[in-house]
Amino acid sequence: MKKNFKPDQLKSYFLAEKPLLFGIILTGTICSLFMVMINVMQGRLLDALLDHDSFQDLMMAALYFVGTVAFIQILRLLKRYFTRRFANKTTQRMRSIMMGQLIQEELPTLEKTQSGDMITRILSDVELCSEGMRKVMTEVFDTGMLIISYFFGMLAYDTKLSFIALISIPIASFLATMMKRFVEKKNQMAREANSKWANITLSQVEHVLLYRQNSVEKQQLLEYEMAQKDLKNKAIVAGVLENALAPFYEILSMIGILPVIILGGQYVMEGYWTIGDLTAYISIFVLLAQKASKAAKIFNITQKASVSWKRVKKYMQPEVIKPEVLSCAYTS
Repeated sequence: MKKNFKPDQLKSYFLAEKPLLFGIILTGTICSLFMVMINVMQGRLLDALLDHDSFQDLMMAALYFVGTVAFIQILRLLKRYFTRRFANKTTQRMRSIMMGQLIQEELPTLEKTQSGDMITRILSDVELCSEGMRKVMTEVFDTGMLIISYFFGMLAYDTKLSFIALISIPIASFLATMMKRFVEKKNQMAREANSKWANITLSQVEHVLLYRQNSVEKQQLLEYEMAQKDLKNKAIVAGVLENALAPFYEILSMIGILPVIILGGQYVMEGYWTIGDLTAYISIFVLLAQKASKAAKIFNITQKASVSWKRVKKYMQPEVIKPEVLSCAYTS
């Protein structure tokens, strides 16, 4: 494992935690595939209530519903536990390797590296990178596989209505993909502004007396304020692109609720569906549309993590890592 570990390749960090990765895949897959059963069982419970079934039948339907919810939530809990463990271990491993790299650097080279940028990479960028890996894995199951599960659940009820209702979702996904490169560029600019601001902050603290003696303190404070303002503006733009576009994608995805209500209502009046079937179908569609609109978050998270990984990667060169550093990085 140690010999095959390559610090400059992201896949090595996934392969380094095979037991956790297996647990994530197993619990995440089962949880996502059976999540649609909650809506189906809810619809059946509603039908049992409206049809005035016997108390025993009603209680059995309620027990099936509660049991399904409990089973899925337990799997969801385990999946989140495994992904959090993975993120924590990856963060520890990356920081151990980076610190080992910095310790091995020659003093002249180390002095040329700005302290603020170095601190930002070790603390902030490593955190964003590992969190990005965790969130991508989480969204693969909570968004990607759930969309597949809900899609086939809708097809099981009615194929024609499902395709009509879901026409708007690919449009929202296409727009999200088109915004990918622009969002990545703005995130990178925000990270660079953060490093510049950190460098100026440390410089102000270290040389405050020197600036006062040479009467340039006001000029340095002005430079600090300009860097802070630049960071604020770029962080706002990156934050808006990351969060404010989500409601827009959700509105586009939810347009399909109109044919669902119209055609689904006709199915109920014609006796093709029960009230429980319509309720279950609407809830599945709403959940699918919400998940599809949030699929853009996977791109945003990936973009933010990729920007941080590019900044961290230069300190992850395998040819200069000593064996004892790798040994430290593998310690749990």
